[in-house]
Amino acid sequence: NNAIWDQDLQTNRIYYNERLADMLGLPETHALEQALFLELLHPDDRERYQEQLKAHLERGERFEIVYRMRHANGTYHDFYSRGKVLRDA
Repeated sequence: NNAIWDQDLQTNRIYYNERLADMLGLPETHALEQALFLELLHPDDRERYQEQLKAHLERGERFEIVYRMRHANGTYHDFYSRGKVLRDA
């Protein structure tokens, strides 16, 4: 029942599961460009979200955040996310 998304750091594409698609009215393609994903964030939450993601990617700081995302119908919903970067060789 969890909404899951994964960002490819080389292509900046976001891949998401069916639950997130349902929660936000996203296309069934299950992939978005990072710029479109960021547009779905509430304007008041974007900078904080990006700063926390950057701190996680660059310095390994914990990624755990509450933010709002816009559904296709224009309403905003609260999200709690936590994540961890996985790197290959």
